[in-house]
Amino acid sequence: MRFAARRRFIDQHASPEERDEFADLITRFEQAVAPLRGLRKTPPGRGGTGESLVAPRRLVEALLAAGEAVAADDASAGKVRLWAFEEGVALAELLREALPALEALPPQPLSSLRGLFEALIGEAVVRTRRSVRGREAAEHPRLVIWGLLEARLQSADLVVLGGLVEGVWPAEADPGPWLNRPMRAAMGFPSPEEKVGDAAHDFFTAAAAAPTVILSAPRRRDRAPAVPSRWLERLEALTGGLPRHPAGGWVRRLDRPSAPPRSALRPAPSPPREVRPKRLSVSDVVRWRANPYAIYAKHILRLTPLLPLHFEIGRAEFGTLAHEALARWAEQDDRQASRAARIEAFRNVFERLRIEEDLHPALVAWWRPRFREIIEAVLDWEATQPASTLCATERKGAWEVDERLPFVLTARADRIERSAGGGFVIIDYKTGKLPSKKEVLAGEALQLPLEAVMLSHGGFGSDLTGAVEAILYLRPDRGRKGRSYEESKVDGEALSSRLVKTEAMLRGLIENYSVRAPPAPYTAYAVFERDYALLARIEEWRGT
Repeated sequence: MRFAARRRFIDQHASPEERDEFADLITRFEQAVAPLRGLRKTPPGRGGTGESLVAPRRLVEALLAAGEAVAADDASAGKVRLWAFEEGVALAELLREALPALEALPPQPLSSLRGLFEALIGEAVVRTRRSVRGREAAEHPRLVIWGLLEARLQSADLVVLGGLVEGVWPAEADPGPWLNRPMRAAMGFPSPEEKVGDAAHDFFTAAAAAPTVILSAPRRRDRAPAVPSRWLERLEALTGGLPRHPAGGWVRRLDRPSAPPRSALRPAPSPPREVRPKRLSVSDVVRWRANPYAIYAKHILRLTPLLPLHFEIGRAEFGTLAHEALARWAEQDDRQASRAARIEAFRNVFERLRIEEDLHPALVAWWRPRFREIIEAVLDWEATQPASTLCATERKGAWEVDERLPFVLTARADRIERSAGGGFVIIDYKTGKLPSKKEVLAGEALQLPLEAVMLSHGGFGSDLTGAVEAILYLRPDRGRKGRSYEESKVDGEALSSRLVKTEAMLRGLIENYSVRAPPAPYTAYAVFERDYALLARIEEWRGT
């Protein structure tokens, strides 16, 4: 878990009243998983991977200690809650038998913990009635779920036999991986098919245990068509067709519309003016212009998508780390030092960052050469630029745009320089595709033009106020035409014209959505909006 990264994310995105609550949650969780984090301090083992090797029993015991700590709440201890109920007892008994056996295994890398634990509990089955009662509630007075053994000993007014498909009831007749059928017969072991006979006995006993019996078989299982149980097929053949339960018709009618389908109305919510946002970041303004509904969902409904429990680190995380590394390096960089010394300084910054972020060793090995390419490209790019002075990196800014209705635009500039002529140059690092000059001038890439308008109005501080001479997107990573970098630059009269249009666009948005009466609705548009596309139900109102 990268707790430092989570804290930075909260500082940047959470509201002031939410920060303390989230920070306390992360601190408590960090303390809870301390037994697992402590395993990382184990000296690396042999084999060249650089990964720590730990005794399997110690791995599982650390996981259980962390699980007990996470399960605890203000009212009950973790041990009480984790090992409660049928499943807790079953897990405790399974681990009591398995832990001594783990001592026979050699030390394993930390990354094997997940597979090891899944192998331990993968085949365990727990008979629980959790589906018909809550965790703390009493059992349902009329509905119970029985296993085969319980069903043999009891009767009911109505019995539903579920899972009547081949492979479930009856289970597959598998002789196992060690003895084939002739070997089992030679050694006097029972045939695997005898288990099918036992399952048939259970089926007919349960089918005759109540005045009314419902035989249930799914049409599909594990995303594939299911084969009905052989007993259902034989009953169908003997009786000429079993009576169908009306539940099948109920299901079909649930999926059948009562009227011809029609397109839904395009969402266009219009909340009161007083609840509309009065402070947005540059990236939110870009989103505002493209799809106003996203601003409504994020800042008025305050809906934020949750990260998946198991998400892969990808381009966005790489870009965030690269920005942070370049900013820290630039703050302490000595442009008069040798190229080798500047590269070594950047390498040291990366090494400190990877420790703070608790990056996986495999990820570090994958990213380290790419970060070397990045600093090489930045130095190559600097060598081609005219003399300039670095003014700020990762500078936060805020600008009150409209006096009639206090509206604040915020941003964080990657790099701001002052040219020899006295004008400012705003630079944005990119690890993905660069916007072209044509796209910037057409108003399709608004990030840097908005930052330039902010700077010209003093949004980044009195020391960074003045005319913007150029804006530049720099990709220090695998450039074209044999270069180590790629850049997209806009300057001159074209930039001046674009900044005038950008400021007018921003003031127009504020006027339409926050000043005029009645204010404009936050209409949804069919643009790529990953976070709120499902909420806007785009496919429904488009009729596609």
